[in-house]
Amino acid sequence: MGSAFADGIATVVGSNGVASSGGTAPNVSLTSRVVAAQAASYTLLAGDVGSLQVMTAATIQTFTLTSSLSAGWWCDLMSSQSQVNIGGAVTINGSAAGLAVIPYRVIRVFCVSPGNFITSEVGPATTGSVVIQGSAQQSGVAPATPGNILAVSGSTAWVSQPPSSRITNFSGSNYNCTAADSGSVINCANVSQATIMLGSQAAGWWIDIAASGGIVQPNAPTSILGTGGTGATAMYFNINGGQTCRLVSLGGGSYVMFGIQTVPVRAGYFLRDTGPPNAPYFALVPGQILGVTYVPTSENATSTTPVDLATPDSVTFTLYESHQILVEYCSEVYHSATGALNLTVFLDGTQQGPTVVVSSWGGGAGMIHALKYPLSGSIAAGSHTVNIKHHVSAGTGTWLYRSTKVSVLS
Repeated sequence: MGSAFADGIATVVGSNGVASSGGTAPNVSLTSRVVAAQAASYTLLAGDVGSLQVMTAATIQTFTLTSSLSAGWWCDLMSSQSQVNIGGAVTINGSAAGLAVIPYRVIRVFCVSPGNFITSEVGPATTGSVVIQGSAQQSGVAPATPGNILAVSGSTAWVSQPPSSRITNFSGSNYNCTAADSGSVINCANVSQATIMLGSQAAGWWIDIAASGGIVQPNAPTSILGTGGTGATAMYFNINGGQTCRLVSLGGGSYVMFGIQTVPVRAGYFLRDTGPPNAPYFALVPGQILGVTYVPTSENATSTTPVDLATPDSVTFTLYESHQILVEYCSEVYHSATGALNLTVFLDGTQQGPTVVVSSWGGGAGMIHALKYPLSGSIAAGSHTVNIKHHVSAGTGTWLYRSTKVSVLS
């Protein structure tokens, strides 16, 4: 309870908000507020002033306001389980439609005059307005799935998924934009490549483009600023799978690109810029090592066809997109007899190119052998194993201090 003094007259405000002049305190209780649980629809009474009314029903019920409640009456209303309606033959926030309130939202209702009420938490609803939906019991939202929204139509509110009308999904090779697409997300799921024809949209028109499949190419009649392109390449650019971008029309077939969202792909990737018309993207880069093995042990082979040594010279690696691969091998070698020591590169059990003859001599002298072998063509995404296999033309070959390295060539 607080007090204020003016011209020698005390105004005392009690815990129920009712003021009294002349220094006389109102007849109020300073005990805790009344919390009343209601299991079914309930008509509010004058005696409920200052209370908290909690609807506990699992189905939709109604708190009813009446014109018998006097000016200055107030209380707090909420539901602990289901939606609760607030209504009656009265006006609320200037409307006779009433309110629909989601669970755990506390609404304070004030009586301005008999039959006329306002609320402190819910103002007049506007059709089409939305608020972000939370994931905990926050003021103004209900516990639900993060990312849902509270949609409002008239004076009714409900929790739902984001409006699908603002998301256009297509998996074809071409999409022609219209004026109605403004403000929407164009999601391309084509696993190869698709083109989005922007057309000549009015200034201020905008869209977000999401490449959930493969490459997506926005294409403008005149130009797209912010892509780094010049001449013909200023009219289009490419975004890769997993990227998004926003395009805003400047009018006359020209657009400006407001940033490209490039999310991290996986550990070990670098942001790679190959220049216009391609957007920078996360990928492996030339020279990046995919795997290395080292075997110091001296091991022999007498086979005249390619075989693994006791400890194979192999590297297993994973690609998430196709790349050209470089294989490098180095070892010290000995040969017990005159003849050839041979190396053969295998990928996933298949020989790659011809056998490489690394020496042809005898007498046990040692030599250092090294080779660099680019595998033919692009290696597809997936798990792969490179093996260096050995054989001799005669006698016994010995290899030691062996290292095998696999890296990205392009």
